[in-house]
Amino acid sequence: MSVTQDSGHQKAAGSFVLLTPKETANRLKVSLSWLAKARMRGDGPPYIRVGRSIRYSEAALLQWMKITPASFDQRAVELDVYFRTSLYINRNEEE
Repeated sequence: MSVTQDSGHQKAAGSFVLLTPKETANRLKVSLSWLAKARMRGDGPPYIRVGRSIRYSEAALLQWMKITPASFDQRAVELDVYFRTSLYINRNEEE
């Protein structure tokens, strides 16, 4: 079995690489917070649980990036602004 080195990860031929949330956020150019919120909303990249840890398959992430609209960055900003505004409005209504 051959082993190759890819950006700090060792992988055997035919196997897949699992990325941490931090590595995934860096590749997507989003914050860890955004990635966690997308996971809870169900509109982020597919993930798996390894014990209590969250991991992202590199292959699944690349596929998700291909099928996600080019407006992904703008949508992320819009959703973040929407949720922050909603939280602000809800807090003021409670007072």
